[in-house]
Amino acid sequence: MLKKVSDFEIDSNKPFANDKLGRELIEVNLTNLIKTLTQPFVLSINSPWGTGKTVFLKMWEAKLRKESFTCLYFNAWENDFSDDPFISFIGEIESHIELGLIGSDSKEKYKVQINKIKKMGGQLLRRTTPLAVKLATLGTISNLDEIADIFTTNADEAVSDLISKIAEDKINEYKQKKKSRKAFKENLEKFVAEIGVKGNQYPVVFFIDELDRCRPNYAVELLESVKHLFSVEGIVFVLAIDRHQIEQSIKSMYGVEMDSDGYLRRFIDLNFNLPNPPKNNYHRFLFEKFEIEKQFIDRGKPYHSDDLLKSFGKLSEVFNLSLRVQEQCMTQINLVIRTTSYTTRFDSVYLTFLVTLKAKEPGLYLSFNERKIDSDQLIKSLASKYDWQKLNEGDFDIENIILAGLESAYLSSSNVNKLINRYDKESQNDKLSTADREKYERISDLMITLREVHELLVRKIEISERFQAQ
Repeated sequence: MLKKVSDFEIDSNKPFANDKLGRELIEVNLTNLIKTLTQPFVLSINSPWGTGKTVFLKMWEAKLRKESFTCLYFNAWENDFSDDPFISFIGEIESHIELGLIGSDSKEKYKVQINKIKKMGGQLLRRTTPLAVKLATLGTISNLDEIADIFTTNADEAVSDLISKIAEDKINEYKQKKKSRKAFKENLEKFVAEIGVKGNQYPVVFFIDELDRCRPNYAVELLESVKHLFSVEGIVFVLAIDRHQIEQSIKSMYGVEMDSDGYLRRFIDLNFNLPNPPKNNYHRFLFEKFEIEKQFIDRGKPYHSDDLLKSFGKLSEVFNLSLRVQEQCMTQINLVIRTTSYTTRFDSVYLTFLVTLKAKEPGLYLSFNERKIDSDQLIKSLASKYDWQKLNEGDFDIENIILAGLESAYLSSSNVNKLINRYDKESQNDKLSTADREKYERISDLMITLREVHELLVRKIEISERFQAQ
């Protein structure tokens, strides 16, 4: 199956059927919390980029709909092309009405109410000419006649009158905006009451996703709109965020000395830290999703699929790969396998190592392939950064496969043969432990297989990077 894993399949009847990260229990607890809320409320789901927030949000949204909640999903990152997040958010509500995703009555009924909201919102968005601009131009932008008065009467008196008039305009504008804001929230509250599912007291849940990927000003303005304009009874907002990234956005807007944590607390009522997923779950899901086992069965080498699964799990753990990076790596492995002919020999473990190494340490990967460092230098560098000994745990010899591939990568056939002979000779040393003897024998055997594989896999990885999912 050649497809993006981000196109996650969610069964509306069993939303968490494909939950590979053990998060259904989290949903149960959060749903129980939301059922008790009546006042305006903002809940944030905090987790680093690439840890499965979007999939969790969409599964949770489907589960809430199944339980008769009214929900709206807004992808902030997909909408930050708009200059004003307020406009894009209202537009998304209208789109949900058009698609029949909210409310149970006729679309026309809801359109009447949403048009009232849009009208009030338009008044809130209106901008009079800024005071500083008027003063800088002596009011010429708003009224050309006023500038003429300055030259035909006492200049000081004319400027004073102009400033008083501008101040009065600003006060009137403030009063009008205050009235418009109140009318907007009243109409929004009525709209929320209408679109809610009849017969229950559940709030309407607005999910806002990918906020941390937006332009800083868009993210901050959307937060401010949520708090100041959309904070009405009957609405609960759920924000999926990487809190650290949001805090950086706030500092880029208001300065590095800004108390970004304190600023966020003004907008978020409760924060929930999404736990890290179990380390051994997600790579199995990816393995099944891309039908890796079937590809090796078709090649007549089913044991290679098991080797790939084990090595990918181990390397993901050692390199501490996020869910999103794991997905990217497995996508690349999938493409390499599918673009390699059945008659071409390659090692699934060594392929997995090269792909994960490139994802986590692109500089080391490049340096090795450009022959700026050798295999010993590469392994020493990795061992200094990561718990490399984990690769030796269990009954599967991942490290020796990697060593065999690296050591034979850029040697000529004659030098590889010399190296093989050396390992064969060392394996006969009576003073070696059984473990070391087995290690040397395994490396010797693998070099025969891997000596022509490295350059092939590097080329295949480069080709796989030229593919782009549409």
